[in-house]
Amino acid sequence: MTIRRLYDNNQDSNNEVFPEKRGGEIMESNMEVKVEKSCRVRNLLLGLFFLLFIFSPLLSGCGGGSGNSSAPGEREGSKSEDTRVWKKTFHKFGDETARSVQQTSDGGYIVAGSTAGYPPGTSGGAEHVYCYVMKLDGDGNTLWDRPFGKDGDGEANAVQQTSDGGYIVAGSAAGDEGSDFYVVKLNKDGVPQCEATFDHGGDEEAYAVQQTSDGGFIVAGSAIFDDKDNDIYVVKFKINSSHYAIEKEWDATFDNNGGEEEGYSIQQTGDGGYVVAGSTTSLASGLGSDVYIVKFTVNTQKKAVVDWTATFDYHGGNEEAHSIGQTRDGGYIAAGFTSSAKDHDFDCYIVNLRADGSEEWAKSFGKAGSYDNASSIHKTRDGGYIVAGCGGNDFYILKLNAQGEKSEDLTFGGSGNQDAKSIQQTADGGYIIAGTSTGTGEEDGDFCIVKIASLSQVPFN
Repeated sequence: MTIRRLYDNNQDSNNEVFPEKRGGEIMESNMEVKVEKSCRVRNLLLGLFFLLFIFSPLLSGCGGGSGNSSAPGEREGSKSEDTRVWKKTFHKFGDETARSVQQTSDGGYIVAGSTAGYPPGTSGGAEHVYCYVMKLDGDGNTLWDRPFGKDGDGEANAVQQTSDGGYIVAGSAAGDEGSDFYVVKLNKDGVPQCEATFDHGGDEEAYAVQQTSDGGFIVAGSAIFDDKDNDIYVVKFKINSSHYAIEKEWDATFDNNGGEEEGYSIQQTGDGGYVVAGSTTSLASGLGSDVYIVKFTVNTQKKAVVDWTATFDYHGGNEEAHSIGQTRDGGYIAAGFTSSAKDHDFDCYIVNLRADGSEEWAKSFGKAGSYDNASSIHKTRDGGYIVAGCGGNDFYILKLNAQGEKSEDLTFGGSGNQDAKSIQQTADGGYIIAGTSTGTGEEDGDFCIVKIASLSQVPFN
């Protein structure tokens, strides 16, 4: 066994780390040497202070500005004295949408979405649509950004940091017939290491991805099959480390009595199975769409075995679930929207399920006459939940307790349209939010990333 030693600069010629410690005893240092070193350090510091005092006016003028330089593509930034609070928008080619954000292990953030327009050197014809991924530091400054995809036609809907410090991205890319599931593995610097598409013979799009307990990945979305109906489509894959390629392990489809099904969110469950949430338009569940949730496990033959399914129709109109997670008691929490069959008023919809899929409680939140929708829900450290979506034309953030009762809410935006797609509680107890922002009269949107300390502390519009 070979042990690689760290901190080699602290080793003496006898290869001993911290040589002042030998044989379990701390060697005494000469007091005169200590005093002499202390004086030298003091004089050095005084000298440096004097130089900084003399030359600081010159140094402050360097750089041709205030020092708050914007990253390439950054349109605007707002920041308070509290470093935990900032808002930034980013523009790449034309129309940008941020759909997924996660805090990374270095304290920064990874964001994924799409950019549509004409890259430098191209013009005319159909716009190119690319998966677009950005890495930000803790203050929202761009470290790197990458547009990528197949044939200039694709988008990223989900991103997650992987156990090796890189990232897994899921979305769609151009296929032989419509679009295909698209997944790409990036290293820590955003460089693609391997990618793959999954085609089930129709039109596919992946909306969610997660690294699983065995080191592989689970991705969920929807696919059109021979009967021309959408079904939920789930793929489990791994990365072969010997030649770094993506290999499918199994796939599964879920159909609710011939309806149109979409799978927007998936999570591995505590028992090693999976839960996927979305919508169904099956005639068996009435008019419009209903929330549709499937809990399943995979047997030794790599076949999906359904444990239970659940549909929820809250107001008799249209319902969808866009985000799901497992709760601390083994149940599930899902977020989406509900609309009334009578007046088509859309509200955020939160439903809590027991472990067997039965409803424990369901609640709606929103303003009368406005389009309100929940796109993301996550557990918070106080036992409650944080929800993000849109409220009319603004970002809409909800803080709920464990029983689904609203403790705080927040709406904020600008002069155009804003829509929050993803939220997560951060290590400092605040929240990171990603979505889209458009200006007044503008059709194209920008990535909009917001960091807040709490729902009561937002010093910008």
